[in-house]
Amino acid sequence: MKIGIDTFGCRHGRSGLGSYLFSLVSHLPDLEDVQYELFGAPIDRYTYSSEKPVPFTSVRLMDTKYALRLWHCIGLNSFASKQKYDAVFYISASHMLPTVFKVPGIALVNDCLSAAFISKKNRIHCNHILNALKNSSKIITPSQFICNDLKNLGIEKSKIEVIYTGINHSAFYPHPIYDSDTVNIKPFAIKRPYLIYSTRLNSFSKKHVELIKAFTIFKGKTGFAFIDVTTSSFCATSWNASDMAEQFPKELGRCSPKEMLLVWQLFRKLSEKVPCVQIFS
Repeated sequence: MKIGIDTFGCRHGRSGLGSYLFSLVSHLPDLEDVQYELFGAPIDRYTYSSEKPVPFTSVRLMDTKYALRLWHCIGLNSFASKQKYDAVFYISASHMLPTVFKVPGIALVNDCLSAAFISKKNRIHCNHILNALKNSSKIITPSQFICNDLKNLGIEKSKIEVIYTGINHSAFYPHPIYDSDTVNIKPFAIKRPYLIYSTRLNSFSKKHVELIKAFTIFKGKTGFAFIDVTTSSFCATSWNASDMAEQFPKELGRCSPKEMLLVWQLFRKLSEKVPCVQIFS
């Protein structure tokens, strides 16, 4: 059996789906009768490389949503047949899928689609994704909530599998935390109390409005003037009470995934210091 893994739509590894794919490639099971092959943009040939060598086939397309979605609709089936795939795993299934599947398709859905569809103006694309998911062979979701959301959208429960997202214990583990009022992670220092907010600042579905409301409630109950918010592995921001009317963060700088890991490892101490902290994802 030969399984193709679609890397399109993962923002070249700089997203949650990109991290998912990187971990997936590192943990693909070694089975004698199963072959794996990644396919995507030429720039991603080495993006998801790991100790396990997995072949990569380049597909030259314009790096735009329209071009990628169009190719998935009219070109992917012939590509999958040419590569002699027995199945294709679509990592970014919430955003791009074939209309029909000549080769069985497994779709990964990490998004609450009912909420995502409300925010999208392109109803044709929303209907396309929903119909494509109904035609897929299997759908993988990371939670029962998303599973129920898909069922409410008319997708058969029998084709949905809930597989919870695992934890990389080599990266996230208990370690000594020093009792200090400041978390010194270059290029910035975060003072307690702070709020860990792990996402990109790009969509209403990331719950930025709820974050602002939570800030107001938190300040009202505690009297704290500042909350520091760290977002994803790409940037860190700080919310100041005097700036809340603008509803925009002040960018403090950018941090690497390694630096972001240090922030997350400090969460245990945060929960001891500030009992009314909310984490958004």
